Amino acid sequence: MNHMIVDLQFGSTGKGLMAYWLADRWRHTVAICAHTPNAGHTVIIDGVTYVHTALPCAALAESIKFILIGPGAVFDLDQLIREARFAAGRLDGKTIIVHPNAILLRIADKLLEDSTLAIRDIASTAKGTAAANTRRMMRVPDAIINHQKVIVGEAVHALARHGVGLRVSRNDYMEIIADPRNRCIIEGCQGFGLSIYHGMYPYTTSRDTTPNQLAADCALLSTWRQSTTVVGTMRTYPIRVGHTYDDAGVQIGNSGPWHDDQQELTWASIGIEPELTTVTHRVRRVATFSQRQLTEACQVVAPDELFINFCNYATTSYIDDIQAHLDRMGYDLPDYYGYGPRPLDVSTFRHYDCERQ
Repeated sequence: MNHMIVDLQFGSTGKGLMAYWLADRWRHTVAICAHTPNAGHTVIIDGVTYVHTALPCAALAESIKFILIGPGAVFDLDQLIREARFAAGRLDGKTIIVHPNAILLRIADKLLEDSTLAIRDIASTAKGTAAANTRRMMRVPDAIINHQKVIVGEAVHALARHGVGLRVSRNDYMEIIADPRNRCIIEGCQGFGLSIYHGMYPYTTSRDTTPNQLAADCALLSTWRQSTTVVGTMRTYPIRVGHTYDDAGVQIGNSGPWHDDQQELTWASIGIEPELTTVTHRVRRVATFSQRQLTEACQVVAPDELFINFCNYATTSYIDDIQAHLDRMGYDLPDYYGYGPRPLDVSTFRHYDCERQ
């Protein structure tokens, strides 16, 4: 059985944690992603925190043999090397295969995006994803990794010193995808509420974030849905990235609105230390759960299983209200519950004694 992890809110729902947990549990052999540098994925294993923007967190599972980076990815090879070096012990003997149509990030992409979005009052991470994708759409010859052979060669040698293989090959990529003996886990990026098609435009990311788009970004076979369980992830208190401010503390960028059935909160009001975004390290905004957002997301994503994370932030009655809404939508109880940042904190059943004192 293959699994695909898709975020039902605005991101940061624990996709990296769930991807690793499922890969470890189901003994997946292939981890696939099409990550972009504006979204970080985190998993804590044996007390070590791994933060990835290039590699899927599922790649750290012992059973994984191949790590595929799809044609829809935008990534920095230096960042990929840093992540692989940090996780070298867990990646030893594994092979990273990059689709030749994936985009290599440039410093100029970051600078262009930062200046352009600042003018439009949009609080973006400004990591260059949109600018890089624009180069691809304009058919700039050296936009994709296939035209960066010198840089790739240097990366191959750098990773080989840490026991990790790296290849850029369409044939190898597609052979692994098509091999029915492989059990694949596909790790989504960002959240449904940030989709450029389904989110609150223009306060969105620069691409779609739904399962069909993820399948295209990862070059999955057209029959992917028949053999793949889609796991929708959510959190008890949804977050958005923080607004941006100038040096004088004046707001210069807005990260977007909430749904009309939710209310913005402070971290102090729920008794939790403020969270920082993985990529920009800004204080996240936090709000009450939106039933409307969940309904819209499930209509489009149609998840087969559900993961509700950060249950340790909420009371039992609060979680019961979410489950009651799921019941009205025709879903059973969530399949997985998260009570902390570690794989050991993921459970397949409710702990009614978890209510915070």
